Amino acid sequence: MNSVPEMIEKVESLLHDVDRYVMFIKSTDDIKNRTQEVLIKIQANNPDVLILFSSKSAISICLQMKKALERQIRLDYIFEAKQEKDRLLIFIFRQAHMWFSNN
Repeated sequence: MNSVPEMIEKVESLLHDVDRYVMFIKSTDDIKNRTQEVLIKIQANNPDVLILFSSKSAISICLQMKKALERQIRLDYIFEAKQEKDRLLIFIFRQAHMWFSNN
C-alpha cells in the first residue's frame, strides 16, 4: 500500500467482508477441520491477509493450527503472530503485502 487512501480502502474492505478475512478460533474447535477451512479460504479468495484470532484456552489450538498451516501453505504467504496477555492474533500475509515490521 502506497497511500493513506489505499490503506483506508483496504481496511474498509476488511471490515465489510470480515468473515472472509478473519477467523475466530475457539477452544472447542477441531484443529484439522479449522486448518482445512483456512486452506480453503486462501485457495478460494487469495486474500492479502487472513487473521486468526484466539483468546485464553483457544491460544494453544491456534498455535497448533499455525504450525500445521506453515507446513501446508504456499510459499507466497508468511505468518506473523502477535500476542498480548490472553489474546493471540496470527496474521497470514501474502508476501507482497507485509503490514507490520518484525519488531
